[in-house]
Amino acid sequence: MEKYFERRDEKNAKLHLAVEEIERQLASWPAPGAGSDAAAPDAALGALRLSWSALLSVMDLQATPLVAECPHCHATGMREATVCGTCWQKLTPPAAEPTKAAAEPTKAAAATAG
Repeated sequence: MEKYFERRDEKNAKLHLAVEEIERQLASWPAPGAGSDAAAPDAALGALRLSWSALLSVMDLQATPLVAECPHCHATGMREATVCGTCWQKLTPPAAEPTKAAAEPTKAAAATAG
């Protein structure tokens, strides 16, 4: 199971890096019609940007899943798992990070406490 996550995460990371690099390069090109005399390069760049957007929507890149090491067998698994997929020991998922709204007391609670 560990190798599955490592291979998938490595492939996903490489894919994200490639996408970011191409997006960075595309962003450095001037927008079509932005002072260029030649219409052909503008049309080609516009078509490339359209194709790139279509490709990204088809690829539907997901965020890299959070993984963690099992404290019992040290296999890699999903961070939110409640049971290890390798040794089947019960796991305690990490506490959810508090949202800003949850971290701040509400006005009503503050008024009641005062």
